[in-house]
This record gives sequence, structure tokens and C-alpha cells, in this order.
Amino acid sequence: LATFFGSAGSGGDSFDEFLARFLQGQQGARQGRSVDINKLLSKRSHEVIDNAADYAREHGQAEVDALHILRTMAETEPGVSAIRQAGAEPEQVARAVEDRLPASSDTKPEGALTLTGSGQRALLDAYQVARAFGSTYVDPEHLFFAFVLNHEMPAGRILAQAGVTQERLQAGAEAA
Repeated sequence: LATFFGSAGSGGDSFDEFLARFLQGQQGARQGRSVDINKLLSKRSHEVIDNAADYAREHGQAEVDALHILRTMAETEPGVSAIRQAGAEPEQVARAVEDRLPASSDTKPEGALTLTGSGQRALLDAYQVARAFGSTYVDPEHLFFAFVLNHEMPAGRILAQAGVTQERLQAGAEAA
């Protein structure tokens, strides 16, 4: 070890100092380093986000919210199947989302759209779900399940009101 880390008297390259630097790095990680969630999304998840951005742009909105993402998922797979598996209707979920979104505008935003705090939170929750399932990438299924689990967000409340809950998803999966 002395060869790798240096001897205790070699001017600051001791194992103890290495350990201190390592632990300091760990503490820095806990204090919050930014993570590019974009790199953690699967190709299918990128498509969902792109479709949500297209929907927002078509309706004159310059930001992509978690509700835009849920609206997109309510008309594409795997969202449609998951909603039906829980005993709800995707069209009902889509209408409830539309009722919560801002009114459409005739002015179409130019350039890149930004992701709202709610949209960012949904992606971070999906990352946690993916990790819990042992996945290294966030798939649309993880994103949908993150919506179902988080009843504090409007997207989660809409799903719960439609009857899409964790228990119903599990019951539907067992029945299938």
C-alpha cells in the first residue's frame, strides 16, 4: 500500500490522506452534484419527452410540464396499456390532463422548450424507480410508475382520481 498511496512521511500521499480525500468527495456528492438526466433516458423515453414537447409547442406553451408528459403517455404505449390494466380509460386521463393545462395559445414558441420543475421532478423520480428495479436507464415504464407513486404532483393526483394506483397496477399485472 505504501507504494500505491505513498509512505506516511512522503509529503501528503499517505493512505490516511487518500481516505480523507475520498470521503470528502463522497460528502460533495451528497451535497448535490448536477446530473445530466438526459444521458440516463432510454431512446423510448427520449421519444416520450420529444412528443410531450411537440404537444406543448402545438398548444403555444414554452415549457414542458409533467402533465404534458402524462398527456403524451395516455395516448401511447406503454401508458395506454398500464392505464387500462388498472381499470381506467386512457381518454379519461388525457381529458383530465387537458383540463389542468393552461389554455392553448396561437403563438407558437420558437427554439428549445424548457422543462418545468414538475417535469424535472418526474424525471428524477423515474430515475429512482429505475434504480430500484436495477435498471441503468430510465424507460417510459419507470416514468409512468413514478407518476403513479407520487400523489403530491398533479400528474399523480390525476392518475389516482382515475383509479390508477400502485395496487391496481399490481392486481392488473397479476391477472394478466
